[in-house]
Amino acid sequence: MLTENPPNTSVIIFGRDISRIPPSGYTRIFIPCDIFSLVLQGTGGGMASVASQNNKDPKSGDNIMIAGLSAQVFTMALFIVLAAEYGWRVHKRLRAQGSAGLDPTHAKLRGSASFKGFLAALTLATLCIFTRCVFRVAELAGGWRGVLMKNQRLFIGLEGVMVIVAALSLIVFHPGLCFKPGYEVDEKNRSADDIAD
Repeated sequence: MLTENPPNTSVIIFGRDISRIPPSGYTRIFIPCDIFSLVLQGTGGGMASVASQNNKDPKSGDNIMIAGLSAQVFTMALFIVLAAEYGWRVHKRLRAQGSAGLDPTHAKLRGSASFKGFLAALTLATLCIFTRCVFRVAELAGGWRGVLMKNQRLFIGLEGVMVIVAALSLIVFHPGLCFKPGYEVDEKNRSADDIAD
């Protein structure tokens, strides 16, 4: 979730007043939560590894890793709920007021196919990473010798494939490329403005 600053930008593009939290709130809330969960996962993994190498029970480290992954799942679930609720509010505003109900500054961008593709890619990537995190919690909760830990097909499908799909979707619909059409300046207008200055 560390790369999910585009939702902050998307809130600005559709309208700040529609969101329950300010656009910067997405960054201020979710980035620290993500860092916290990653620190827990890393700490737990390190503790479990050291315990295993010393022929001790790695359970304490495992539990800390599971806590970190669970925190990540909770944070992502909250993000998904807020994003879905924001999308619903945008949809209601559009039905009630049409495009006039949204911030006119970004109308060209909102109408571009690449931006719509970006929103779909961001949704897909978020759901893939969420699925991967839920699987990892279940996998680790079953222990290192558990059924899920030994199932290579599930691991490949719910770990590897989910990460690959998430990464590829945001590579193909990269914000730097997808936001560009909304802000390109028509060359004729640009040269006319340059002459006027």
